[in-house]
Amino acid sequence: MRLHTNESKEWLDEIESIRYESTHLLPDEARAALGQFFTSLPTAELMASMFTEGSDTVYLLDPGAGIGLLTAAFVDRVLKSRSRPRVIHVTAIEID
Repeated sequence: MRLHTNESKEWLDEIESIRYESTHLLPDEARAALGQFFTSLPTAELMASMFTEGSDTVYLLDPGAGIGLLTAAFVDRVLKSRSRPRVIHVTAIEID
């Protein structure tokens, strides 16, 4: 799958909008009790940029995955890389 730069930005922006709306749906106390942080898109992109390229198979653990913004940012980065893996295994964990 090859996404054009503007297409990948659009789908990440859509997920960011959902994250932003979700942040305001739960009271701060409820989010704190569940340990929910709702990582922003710039933070997710920064974290995704820390992965190194070169492996044929990648395993990603996303604890506290929420709506999956970190996973989406990671996949976006991988799809844009020169040496893309053939397989990406994602384990995403969320309690809510």
